[in-house]
Amino acid sequence: MDRFIIGEHVLIIDDCRDGGTATGQTGVYEGCFDLDTGAQLDGYPGNPRIRLQDGTEIWGYQCWWRPIRNAGPLQDEQEALEIHKDLLRAALKSLDDETEQE
Repeated sequence: MDRFIIGEHVLIIDDCRDGGTATGQTGVYEGCFDLDTGAQLDGYPGNPRIRLQDGTEIWGYQCWWRPIRNAGPLQDEQEALEIHKDLLRAALKSLDDETEQE
């Protein structure tokens, strides 16, 4: 998580919450926090907290996001994300198949 800078503007590529509406919104990365205590941590294993433009927060585990400095057009980002998800699903299926054969 060190590559992210506290106060940096980020883009929400995909809001994964049920009924989430943050996809395409920008926010500010506030750092990594302990979900149980709320204490700010020095990077991983804390969970990133993003303050959206409307003042609400979204946690890193609830969305796909990246710094705006690295962001391309939202549609391109979403298409790339879907490719990555497909590759991950295929890799997990392959591992499951290997486990079943043992």
